[in-house]
Amino acid sequence: MIAKLGGIVDQLGPRGCGDRRQRGGLSRLLLVAHLGPAATPGGAARLLIETHVREDHIHLYGFIDNAERDWFRLLTTVQGVGARLALALLSVMAPDQLTLAILAQDKAALAVPTGSGPGSPRASPSSSRTRWGASRSPRP
Repeated sequence: MIAKLGGIVDQLGPRGCGDRRQRGGLSRLLLVAHLGPAATPGGAARLLIETHVREDHIHLYGFIDNAERDWFRLLTTVQGVGARLALALLSVMAPDQLTLAILAQDKAALAVPTGSGPGSPRASPSSSRTRWGASRSPRP
C-alpha cells in the first residue's frame, strides 16, 4: 500500500493532478479533493494517499492532511457513498464543515456535489450520524 507521495506537480485537472518522478519517467494520476492554493504545475506537493485496488484498476486518492483522509475513509463506509461522492463532498467542504453539516442533519449542504441531487445516492445525515456518533469528529 502507498501511504504518502511527494513529487513535482506536472499537471492539474478537474479530477486530480499528475506528477512525474525523477527516475524512469513514471507518471501517476492522483485523484484529489484539492491541493490548496500553493499547488501549481512545476511546484512540489506531498499528499497522504488512500489506495483502492480493484480487479480492473488501482486508484490513488490524495489528501493534504489526516483529517481529509479520515473523512474519506469514513464516508466510503456509508451505504451509497463511494469514493467519487466522498471526494466530491471533501472538495466543497472542509472536514470541520462536514462534521457540522452531519450533526445538524443539513441535507442541502450534503447535496452540494455534482451528481448528488435528490435522485442520487448521497451521504445520509442520519446514517452518517449513527455511524460515528452525534458528538464527535471521526477517528478511525
